[in-house]
Amino acid sequence: MTQAIATQETLLDMDVTFIQNDIPGFEAGIYRLSLSQELSDDTGATINDAPIELTYDFAVSGDRFAFAQPDQSVFAVFPPDNSSGEYDAVFPHAVFPQSNLPWLRSPTKTHAEPDALGDIPTWLWVMLLDEGDVAESAALEPKAGVIGDLFPQSVYDKSTLGTGESYFSDGGDLSDLEPGQTMESAIQYIDVPLSLFWELAPTLPDLALMAHVREVSLIEKPTIAKISDQGVALGKFSIAFGNRLPQNSANSRCYLVSLEGLEDYLPTSEDGGAPTSHQDGAQLLRLAVLRHWRFRSTGQPAGFVNALLDLNAGTQNASGEKRTVLQLPYEGSNPTLKAGFEMGYVPLDTQMRTGEKTLSWYRGPLAPYATQVAPPDLPLSSADAGLIFDPTSGMFDMSYASAWTIGRLIALQDQSFSVPLYVWKRDIHHQLLASVSGDILAAHLADLAPVALPQALATRLGLPATRNAAAQLSATSEAPLNATRSFNAAHHLMIHALAGRK
Repeated sequence: MTQAIATQETLLDMDVTFIQNDIPGFEAGIYRLSLSQELSDDTGATINDAPIELTYDFAVSGDRFAFAQPDQSVFAVFPPDNSSGEYDAVFPHAVFPQSNLPWLRSPTKTHAEPDALGDIPTWLWVMLLDEGDVAESAALEPKAGVIGDLFPQSVYDKSTLGTGESYFSDGGDLSDLEPGQTMESAIQYIDVPLSLFWELAPTLPDLALMAHVREVSLIEKPTIAKISDQGVALGKFSIAFGNRLPQNSANSRCYLVSLEGLEDYLPTSEDGGAPTSHQDGAQLLRLAVLRHWRFRSTGQPAGFVNALLDLNAGTQNASGEKRTVLQLPYEGSNPTLKAGFEMGYVPLDTQMRTGEKTLSWYRGPLAPYATQVAPPDLPLSSADAGLIFDPTSGMFDMSYASAWTIGRLIALQDQSFSVPLYVWKRDIHHQLLASVSGDILAAHLADLAPVALPQALATRLGLPATRNAAAQLSATSEAPLNATRSFNAAHHLMIHALAGRK
C-alpha cells in the first residue's frame, strides 16, 4: 500500500509504501543439513551396506540479546530520547535500517512455516513504563550484565537470576548459545514483575500486528548504514511498536526488549492476566533490553513541522512590541552580552583545535538583520580559517567555523560524494608521485649513453626506439595525467637503462 503524506502547509510531500512484513530466508539460529543416499541395482536391491550420509552444520547470525552495532542497528526512535511534546496519542516505536529484523526471530518455541501473506508475530516489543510503574517496583531499571545472567546458577554459577524467570530459567546450557555468543557477552536486562508484565505485554496475535516495513525515498538524504542508495533511491525500514499510550503530563520510559521464545509467559486474553494458573505473579521476569530511552508528554505540539510553524508565531517583549527574533532571555546589565543576544548569538563552551577551552559566540544561518560583516575568504582550508575574533568582547565568533565543520561532516557521510572525493585525491597523489619519480630518475640517468630500446618495450611505452633512456624517462613524466602508465613507464626505463649500463 502506498500513501502520499502531505500537510496543509505543504511542508512535507512524499510517498510511503507500507509493507506487511519482510520474512527472512532463514530465522537466526543454528541449523543442520543432513544428506543420505542409498545405491540400488536394476532390480531395486540395495548394493551398499549402509547409506552414504553427510551432515553439515551452519548458523544464521543475527542480533539477539544486544545489538552488535547499537548506533547502526537502530535508525531512530519516536518519541525522541529526552524530548517533550504532544505524545499522548502516539504509540512509541523504533525504526531499524534492517528491514527483516522484527522477523529474524520468533516469540514462539515452535516455528511454523512462514507465510509472507499472513501476519507473523515479531520478537521485538517496545515496553512503556510510566512514573507509577517505576514507583511501585525498584527493579524497573535496566542493569548491565552478561548473557550468563539469563541462566540459572546451576548452569552459570555467577548468575544473578536467583529464583526469577527468563529465557533459560527452565533449563539450558551452552548449546543454547549461538556462534559468537558466550556467557560473558555483555548485555542489559530489566526485571519485571510477572503481574505487571501480564498487564502490559501483548498477546501473540497482537505481536503479529506490531511490526511492519516502510519503503521511503532516500533522495537528498545522507548515507544510511545497511541501506543501499545505489540505483533507485528507495530505502526499506522496519518498525516495531509498543502497545501502550503515554500518559499526558508525565514522564515515560521505553524499553526495546526481546520476547524470543517467551510464548508461555505472554497473556492469552486481551484483558491480561496469567496465561496459566500455576505461574506466580510476584516472580520477576528478566528481559534483555536492546535499547531504552525517555520522554515526556506535555500535550503541547513539539514536532518538526510545529517547530517550523512556530517561527512565525512571535512573542511580545516588555514594551509590548512584537518580538520576531528567537533569542535566549537575558535580564542582565552587561551591554556586550545584551547586544550579542539581540543579534541572535549564543555563548557556547568551545574546545579549540589546540586543546584550549574557551567561551565563544555562535549564531546559525538565520540572522535578525542584514549582516554587514564580510564572510572570510572562500574556500576555507580548515575550520580555523573561519574563526572571527571580536575585539569588543575578546571572544571568537565560531559561526563560520562551525558551518564549515558541519558541512564537511555531512558531505563525508554521503558515500555518493565521499567515495569519488577519495578516488580523486588518490589519483592526484599517484600523479604527483609519478611526476616526482620521473624527474628523480631522469636526473640520475641523464649521463647514460644512448641505448636503443627493444621494439616491443618502445611500442608498449609509446616512444621511439632510438631515443636515449633519460629523454624517454623525462617524456613520461611530462604528462602525469595518466598516473599509472607514467609510473610504470619510469620503472621499465630504469630497469632497461641499468641493464644497458652493463
